Amino acid sequence: MKKIITITLLIILSTFSYSLVIESKAGIAPWNSYNLDGTNYTGTFSVRLEGTMWFEIQDKTELGFGAAFRPLGVVNRDLSQSSNGTMDLMTSYPIFISAKYTFPKEIAGITLSGRTNLGFSINDVGSYPYLYKTTIGIYSGFGLSGEKDNLSMEILYELTQSNAYFVTENTNFPDDNIHITNYLISLNVGYKLEF
Repeated sequence: MKKIITITLLIILSTFSYSLVIESKAGIAPWNSYNLDGTNYTGTFSVRLEGTMWFEIQDKTELGFGAAFRPLGVVNRDLSQSSNGTMDLMTSYPIFISAKYTFPKEIAGITLSGRTNLGFSINDVGSYPYLYKTTIGIYSGFGLSGEKDNLSMEILYELTQSNAYFVTENTNFPDDNIHITNYLISLNVGYKLEF
C-alpha cells in the first residue's frame, strides 16, 4: 500500500514544472454590495490586498494558494422596529486555492489569463449597538487579467457568504442572527517574483 501511495505521489509531482511565482496585488473596490436576510444594501469604496503563491502544473495552467485582506464598507440597515443602526465594518480575510489558465494568444504583447478562487473567509462584522463578531464563511471568486513582463492588471469578482449572530448588552435591542452575502468587484494591480 505504501508503494502504491509513493508511486502515485511521484506521478502527481512529475506533472509539476517546479517553477514558483509569488504575486502580490493591491487594488480598489469601487463597488460592493451586501444582502442581509434578503435585503440588498450598497457598501462603500474600499481597498483590497492579496498575496498568492503560484505553481505551474502544466503549460499555461497554474495552481495557487493565496490570502487577501479586505476592509469593507459601511452599510445602513434597520436593526429593530424602533431604532436604526449601522453595520459599521466587515473586514474580510479570504484564504483560497486558485486555478489559473493563460490563453495562448497575446493581444498587443499582453497575455490574457483567467482564474477561479475557492476557499473560506474569516470575517469581522459588527453593528452598533451590537458587539463585533468573528464568523467564517464560504468564499469564491473569478478574475480576468492582462499581464506583461512581471506586471498584471485584473478585474476580480468575489462572493462571500456567512452567518453572524450578534449579541448586545443593551436590553432595548434584541439579539440578532443574520445571513450576510457580500458581492465585491475590484480592480487590482499585481507584481510577480519568479523563482
